[in-house]
Amino acid sequence: MSKYAFSVNELVCEIGIGKTKIYQEMRKGRIRARKSGRRTIVLASEVERYLRSLPLQFDPACAPAQRTIQRE
Repeated sequence: MSKYAFSVNELVCEIGIGKTKIYQEMRKGRIRARKSGRRTIVLASEVERYLRSLPLQFDPACAPAQRTIQRE
């Protein structure tokens, strides 16, 4: 059976993003977390949604515009 939810510490190991970055993404609303008592948990479906929302590494739409250099 696959996991339904992850703690923040489990997310660090599972997706390779640091704890500070995970909390930043939560504050910005990019990762939606839930509370169970004192524990912060993130549903597996939310983790997948977040990962799919990240830009592709070589997405041309995200690349900076190329400048042409004029030579004299």
